[in-house]
Formats: sequence, C-alpha cells, structure tokens
Amino acid sequence: YSKLAFQSLKIGAPTMDVLILIGFSSSFTYSLLVFYQSGFHLQFETTNSIIVFSLIGKWVEKKAVNATNKTIKELSQLLPQFVQRLTSNGTSENIALEAIKMSDVIIVATGDTVPIDGKLFKGGLTIDESMITGESLPIEKSKGSTIIAGTKVIEGSGEIITTGIGSKTILNQIIEHIKMAQSQKPKIQSIGDKVSQYFVFGILGISIITFFLNSFIIHTDNATALLRSIGVLVVSCPCAMGLATPTAIVVAIGILTKRGIVIKSASAIETIALANQFIFDKTGTLTTGQFTVQDFHKEDTITEEAFKSIIYHTEKYASHPIAKSLTKWVGLDRKNLQITESKEERGVGMFSKDIEGNTYKITNVCYDKNYNDFNIFVYKNNQGIGALRIADTLKTDAERLIVSLLQNKIAVALLSGDKKEIVAKIALQLKIKNAIGGLLPEEKLNIIKEHIKTNTTVMVGDGINDAPALQQAHLGITFGTASALTQDAAQVVILDEEYLNPLNELLAICKVTYRTIKQNLFWAFLYNCIAIPFAMFGIISPIWGSLSMAFSDLVVVGNSVLIHQKIKKIKQL
Repeated sequence: YSKLAFQSLKIGAPTMDVLILIGFSSSFTYSLLVFYQSGFHLQFETTNSIIVFSLIGKWVEKKAVNATNKTIKELSQLLPQFVQRLTSNGTSENIALEAIKMSDVIIVATGDTVPIDGKLFKGGLTIDESMITGESLPIEKSKGSTIIAGTKVIEGSGEIITTGIGSKTILNQIIEHIKMAQSQKPKIQSIGDKVSQYFVFGILGISIITFFLNSFIIHTDNATALLRSIGVLVVSCPCAMGLATPTAIVVAIGILTKRGIVIKSASAIETIALANQFIFDKTGTLTTGQFTVQDFHKEDTITEEAFKSIIYHTEKYASHPIAKSLTKWVGLDRKNLQITESKEERGVGMFSKDIEGNTYKITNVCYDKNYNDFNIFVYKNNQGIGALRIADTLKTDAERLIVSLLQNKIAVALLSGDKKEIVAKIALQLKIKNAIGGLLPEEKLNIIKEHIKTNTTVMVGDGINDAPALQQAHLGITFGTASALTQDAAQVVILDEEYLNPLNELLAICKVTYRTIKQNLFWAFLYNCIAIPFAMFGIISPIWGSLSMAFSDLVVVGNSVLIHQKIKKIKQL
C-alpha cells in the first residue's frame, strides 16, 4: 500500500491507497501511544482490521478480474505447438507452428485443432467453431470453405491452404481487440474518475474537520476524536467508484467473446446501449448474400462461352457477394480470355480490360432499355452484350431482429446500392418504413452524416462500399467474412455471418452492462454519503469502517459478475 500510495502521489493523482496508508499509520501511531501509556490496553486491532479488510477487497477485485480474463487465456491456449505440413513431393512433415508460412498446405484430421486461418483445398471437415464464433452446432466445410484458427475438427480430414498466420489470424486479432477494449474507458466512467480525482483531498479535509469538530464542539476526548478521524479515512471508498465500470466492462467483454462478438473498444458497449437508431445495408447483411442467377440474356453477337468467360474473368477478383455468386454460376475457370486490368468501383460494378484492348463492364446500371427485366448488365466496349437477373434471400432471423429493435423503440432504416424496387420489396417484407435504394457510397455516407446529428446511430454492413458509412456512424458493426478494410472501419465484428441473432444478443448484453455500471456508481456514491457521516460521529468505528469498505467493493464486483444471470433472464437470448 505504501508503494502504491507514493506512486500515485508522485503523478499527482492520489488513490484510495493514500487513505489506507494514512488511516493505518494514524491508527498504528495511536495504538503505540496508548500501549506505552497504559502498558496493557492494546488498540492494535483497529490497525490490523484496516489492512485485513482492505486486502479482502483487493482479493475480491483480483478474483473477479482473473475470472473474467479466463476467456483470453483459453483463447491463447487453443493453438497446437506442432502441425503437419504437406511437402512438395506429396509427403507430410511435422513442424513447429512458428515455421508455417503463407500459402503452405496444412493437413488436419479428426480431433485436431486448426493452427492457421485458411481455405479448405482438399477433403471435407466437420468443424466445431463454438469457441470462436459462438455457433454451437458443428459446421460442414467443403472445398473453398473458410477455416478459422483455433477451431476443432470433429470429423473428417483435409488439406488447408494458409491465408493467415500468427498475429494475422482471426483468433489473435480477437485476443488483441479484447485486451484493447479492456484498457479503454467508456464515457460513463468519466463520472467516477472526476469524483475520484478530488475524492482523496476531500476526505483528508473531512477527516481533519472531524477531529476538530469532535474535540472542540462535541467535546469528546482527543483519543475518541482521533479514532473518529481515522474512521473517516478508513470508511471512505473511492475504490468502489473505480471498480464500478471496469468490472462490468470486463465481464461483458468475456460474455460477448464467447458468443462470437468482438468488441474493439469499451466505449462501444455504451454507444450500443444508448443507440436509438440502427441503419442496415441490404446485401450480405439482412440478406444471405448468396445470389442465384434466375435467368440471363445474351446478344447474338457473342457466344455463351465467351459471355460467361467475360463474367468470370471480370468478377473473379471482386469481394462483393454478387461477384462471388456470378463466378460460382459460371463454374469452371475459363482460359480463353486474358485480362490485363481489373478494378472495382464501389456501388457501381466491376471494370476490366483484356490483352487486345477491349474493355468490359459488369454493373447494376442499365444503359439499354432492352434489359429492363434484368438487374445485372454486361458491356463490351460500352455496348450491351447481355444481362442477368439475380435474386437474394433474407436471412432466416432478419424479421425477428427488426421486430425486436422496433419493440425496443429503436428506429430502423435500410440504405442500399441495390435497385430501388428490390430494396422496397425487402423493406416491405421486414416492415421497414425508412428505406432508400440505388445509393452510391458517397450518397449513403451523406445520409449517415445527417442522421448522426439527431440520433445515436449504429450502422451495420459488410461490403467494402459500406466502410465509409461504418466509420462515419457513431458505431459500425460488420461480420467476420467482411474485407479487412471493412473490419478496420467497424468497432464491432460478429464472427458468425449466417445469422442476425448475435445483434439481438449484443444489444441486450450492452444494455444490461450499462445498467449495471449505473447501479454500481449509484451504490458507490450512496455508500460514501451514508458511511462518512456515520464515521464522523462515531456510529461506525474504524474496525467496522474497514469491513464496510471491503463490503462496498464486494457489492460492486458481485453486481458486475451477476451480469451473467441478468442476461439469462432476458427471453430473447
């Protein structure tokens, strides 16, 4: 305590350790004087109780933090130390995890823990992703499926091409985000911090006043006045105010992580709890993003093989769900077209150029009236050569999410770059009144800028074109399959992109956590308002004061730990 007290005094920010040190020193000095004067009336029980009960408070605090940090430890220990790597001659070799390089092929089988992020190249796997994504059911993985480091192979065997190692894996990024979130403070904590900043000086002043009040106005003897003065030092507890927010935040982050929700900053919990508007992108967010080509039309000037080849080679480098669906529809790689340039224009489409100088464009913008029944249009040298009609489906729990948000009196809006009539149809299905389609990324961004002026706004999206809007909103939420750019722009990443219920869970957990923080702060203020006057007039002795101080810490920490139980009572979870 002496070391911590002097360290806090050096930086000009005295903590409760200063009060404990002064209370202990005063009590010990007083006990020594009484001992030498009387020879047998020992008073050291007060001194001992101050230290014992203070240490009990520290122990309870440490136990709570250690318990909630268990998730980080479990995540850190998921990866194996040695792995099987496929060699160039087709055999396998046992190597250390640190020796794996990008594009290495790793062999896994039943019972193995996946050591890297990658794509399944060969074989079939049944994977348990519960520790990473929160998905309780095993997931079937086939060729091309994304595999996450730290997940467990329940059944099957396969070869995985490495796409992420070391700090670049989703697992390690989760761990870093958790640590970062725990080290940051939400705005509500500033209340406790501001009070604690002046608390020590205030208590020292009240302690001195207590001594003179009891000595010269109440006319108690000096020994009683000193004990009551010491009691004020001992009973006061800025510790409870200091613990009010961090303990709740740490518990919440642990719960969210186990449910496959990564929070990058503690302030995100407060923002979500206070949010009164959610704005959604459509494709890949409210819908599955798994488009199917229902029909297509090509001009007589081009063969079907050439038409599909243009689509494949123009779209194969794009990350948008529509592009992935189109290349999947085309099927096998076409070798009869050599593309030299390829670029994506957000919200518009893909553009490419071949070795002969021909330009290609695949876009949602129609330049030819003959294609009115279609929604994807293909151009060669700015001349329409064909069109496709594709359709997307809603995620199974999309309607449930929107209903839940509206019941919680949270406004819902839908902003999309897709055609207005398609967006209107989705909005009607989900009963979203505020829906706008046909937006470019810049237009979506400008709408967000207007909304944040009057509402605490959360933006949910997964496309590269959503990145500016995610960053502009008060809080951005995306999914684990989103691009690195999109994930960097968001403050919350939901690892399971198949379902939207994690958003319901996120909102409920953040509301419970924020309410718990307010309860903790209220208790800390109430305790001090009652305990300090009691100590001033001797109603609480230093012994009982030190016990009550430890008890106040226990109440705050215990209330935070009970977040688990509070969440279980919420029906929607």
